[in-house]
Amino acid sequence: MRNTKWFATAAAGALILTAVVVWTTTNTEAFVPAPKVSQIDTFQMTTSAKELPTQTFEDRTFVF
Repeated sequence: MRNTKWFATAAAGALILTAVVVWTTTNTEAFVPAPKVSQIDTFQMTTSAKELPTQTFEDRTFVF
């Protein structure tokens, strides 16, 4: 029982130590922010659209 507790304590300590070392050594300055892209203006796209294809629908139902 004592060996199991000692092993569990050592494993937890090693995990915590590894997490602290990784946390302190990471360099967040290496990440470059994404470039800012312009927004798409959908209203302008719909108002200036020309020569769009049309779709026809034939209603072949009979109403008596």
